[in-house]
Amino acid sequence: MRRYPAIAFADRGGRRRAVFARFPRLQVAQAIETTRASASLAEASDYLAVAVADLEQAVDYYRAHRDEIDREIDLDRTEAERAEEAWRARSTFATR
Repeated sequence: MRRYPAIAFADRGGRRRAVFARFPRLQVAQAIETTRASASLAEASDYLAVAVADLEQAVDYYRAHRDEIDREIDLDRTEAERAEEAWRARSTFATR
């Protein structure tokens, strides 16, 4: 990963995920979603507490591996939707 020294890889949920080397709990996919929702890289870096230079590397990595990161984003959204549906089903059941 000489080209992207701020990026490392970790196993998450049985899948290999691109993460920040100094912040291994922060996935590149999460940073890309935050960047998309932000007005600027500086705003996203402040929110994530990650250096702008590291975030720029994540964006560069995303550009080079768009399909991989987009799949991670889609999988994360699907998992979140399923978890919310399950939570709502439990909550509805509990209030009856």
